[in-house]
Amino acid sequence: MVTSASIGKRLRVRVTGKNAKGTASASSALTAVVAGVVKNQRPTIAILSARFVGPTIFVRFRVCDDSRKNLTILATDSRPGVASYTRRFTTVIAPKPCGAYTRHWTPVARFRHGKVTVSLRARDKSGLTSLAARRTFNR
Repeated sequence: MVTSASIGKRLRVRVTGKNAKGTASASSALTAVVAGVVKNQRPTIAILSARFVGPTIFVRFRVCDDSRKNLTILATDSRPGVASYTRRFTTVIAPKPCGAYTRHWTPVARFRHGKVTVSLRARDKSGLTSLAARRTFNR
């Protein structure tokens, strides 16, 4: 395992295999100099497509994150002058570092007609949240 003690050094791995016919070893080439730990950045999210099919909204989005763990996606339906409604769901497969996902839902009754804005935000396990990606519909 590479640790902080390896920062600034080059590494080489030696692997030994053993079976009934004997033992053999091989060494890797030297790595580049091990860089410092990368600071956790907040995830990014972009809506690739969004559409209503009947009363259901289908959204395809791309999310990227450097933690390589599952993310919580916050999907908010809103309209000026009306209380917004937020759903939360978690990715089943973590983006490595990016992934494309599809989600669908039926908005609550107050968002099925008229002007509706759908906002998506991604939150990583450390609590960092992306900027919102939005689409607005007139229904």
